Order: sequence, then C-alpha cells, then structure tokens
Amino acid sequence: MDQISILKAQWDVKDEVYLKHYFSVIPISFNAGHARSMLSAAQVYLSQGGIAIHPSHDKLIYALRTAVLKPETGALNKLETQYDECLDSLLIGLKFFRSERK
Repeated sequence: MDQISILKAQWDVKDEVYLKHYFSVIPISFNAGHARSMLSAAQVYLSQGGIAIHPSHDKLIYALRTAVLKPETGALNKLETQYDECLDSLLIGLKFFRSERK
C-alpha cells in the first residue's frame, strides 16, 4: 500500500484537497489514471486560453510539442518526450488549479 493510500485510510480522506491542511508538501502520483486526467486538464486549460505560457519558457513549450502518450495507458511516454520534467512541473502546478470559466 502506498503512503497516500495509508494516509487516506487513516484519516478517512476522500478528497486530496483535504490533505493540504495537514501537509506542506503533498505527494502526487503519476500512475496512469492520474497522468491521463492531468494531461487532459492541461490540454483543456491551454486550448481554451485558461492559462498562457510566456515564450521565454522554451523548454516547456518544446515539451508540450513533443509530448507522446503511451497508447495502452494514456500516460506520458518519458522516453520520447523532450524536457519531460518541465511538463511534469506544469501538470503538478495544475493539479489543484480550478478555473472560473464555464
């Protein structure tokens, strides 16, 4: 059992946002289910103009352009994606982001 599952079971936590009241750092899992939802959320925010990336962040832009998903899981293929660490940072940053747009 991973650490997040243990904490959720211990405190009967159903919502990850609840954890931020107890921890200054919240571990984020990049398993296939989370990765797919984080990637699709990022795609929606970017395509609808909810967020913008300054041109000086060329590595992040390049990472977005070269992002390749694994067809069997929908997770990011880190071997084929350039600057995947930059893309991971964006995905983590958007994890708790909520848009006011409808």
